[in-house]
Amino acid sequence: MDSAGALTMDDVKARIAAMLAEFGGEAEAGIHAHQNLSLAVANTMVAFAEGATLADACLAGAGAGAGNCQLEALVAVMDKAGMGTGIDLWTLEDIADQVVRPIMTTPPIVDRTTLTQGSPVCPAASCITRSAPPSGSAWTPATSWSRWAGGSPSAGRRTSSSR
Repeated sequence: MDSAGALTMDDVKARIAAMLAEFGGEAEAGIHAHQNLSLAVANTMVAFAEGATLADACLAGAGAGAGNCQLEALVAVMDKAGMGTGIDLWTLEDIADQVVRPIMTTPPIVDRTTLTQGSPVCPAASCITRSAPPSGSAWTPATSWSRWAGGSPSAGRRTSSSR
């Protein structure tokens, strides 16, 4: 599971391989990928290539923040890769557009917050987001979007001057 959306394709490959090496035929491998780094579909495809047989995906990418692996996109990529799904892509798209999206109060989006949560500078357990600096505080890049647990807002984070 990639709850923070922080895994790369190499990370997924290593984790699926390790899991299958440890448990062999005693368990099935699967993936639940998030879209923070825009890699949910790619990571799911890598998981399949490494032997995973299960995948979570949601119509319209429904899920908090950047959302989950988008089912319509996954089916399209699987079809393009010759992995017959037996799923009608047009029907999925119709359901996503006519049923799911109209009831989504907050559509998934890759933005500053969700991208940062999936980046290597923000371990999921230590990144706390907020939409505005505390009252009376001046805006700074550090106070506008995150602070770090147990340290200064810029601890471990590269700034434009450190690149």
